[in-house]
Amino acid sequence: MSSFLARNYQKINDLKNSAYYYKSIIRNFDPVLRQLSFSHVSLAEILKSEGIYKEAFENYLLGQKFSSDMNIDMIVANLYDEKMNDIPKALYYYQLFMDANKNSLRYSPKYIETIKQRIDYLKEKQTIAAKK
Repeated sequence: MSSFLARNYQKINDLKNSAYYYKSIIRNFDPVLRQLSFSHVSLAEILKSEGIYKEAFENYLLGQKFSSDMNIDMIVANLYDEKMNDIPKALYYYQLFMDANKNSLRYSPKYIETIKQRIDYLKEKQTIAAKK
């Protein structure tokens, strides 16, 4: 109902009422989306522990779709790195983590340095493999 009202107020150029109903929709669905995100990540954790990595990746990424969390980027990077030996994807997710950390600075410089070293190692490994 709110969506219908928001859209129709927008069509008649009553933007104040349209905005009110769009905000109402967002306010009502936000908790649902957060729970959906949490459920996808929880399912991914279970799948990861069972070694079902493909479905775990899918659920981690679906969880990220609704609520971005740099910790999930690190989990996915580690899985691609350590379990799947997929260097390009591991590097991609490590870089997402590093980019997000620039804005948050939640982690210690020592921890970030170990991630940088891992990225450098994987890049070197990738270069060596490409030369073969």
